[in-house]
Amino acid sequence: MVTTAPNPIVASTDAGLVSLRRFNIPATNITSADDFRKFLDWAKTSAGQEFKTLAIDDLSEFADIVLREELAKTKHALQAYGKMAEIVMAFCRELRDWNTGQFVYMIAKLDKVLDATTGGMIYGPMFPGRVIAPHIPYLFDELYFVNSSTDPQTGAFQNSVLTRRNPQYEAKTRSDTLAVYEPAHLQHIFTKIAAG
Repeated sequence: MVTTAPNPIVASTDAGLVSLRRFNIPATNITSADDFRKFLDWAKTSAGQEFKTLAIDDLSEFADIVLREELAKTKHALQAYGKMAEIVMAFCRELRDWNTGQFVYMIAKLDKVLDATTGGMIYGPMFPGRVIAPHIPYLFDELYFVNSSTDPQTGAFQNSVLTRRNPQYEAKTRSDTLAVYEPAHLQHIFTKIAAG
């Protein structure tokens, strides 16, 4: 979906950008919390401001990177998990409050996670430990599930974005302008939200 965003730059945590090879989208590799800090600081400069969308690919892997860094610093795993959650949540809050005029688009791995409302399981963003995943749906204004399917009439592969939670998938929007399913096109979504 990042190819549908206005003038994006990708902060890649796993160097897995094979699908973007044929597109002219700049990217930087993030291998540490310090790398991510430097990327965000750079994004606020005049050079960084030339990009209209910051794409974080992916937040789950970034949390794994931070956890590995923290496990290397302590013998106490619980301390490492707690510090990782503190660091990742601080970055998430910073990105939530990003006020440079740039769009922020983050992806995360998908896994069954504990539904804080019902106590059951639901598919949602995956993070190491138990602290981050329950907070993410409440932290951001928008949280989508990207659904891939085949058009029954044409047989063509298509993506759509689920914007409201259902019994299987975590999703939400604080915008009253988005339909339950929207095309998987970021410029379309950004424009529709801004028009509302």
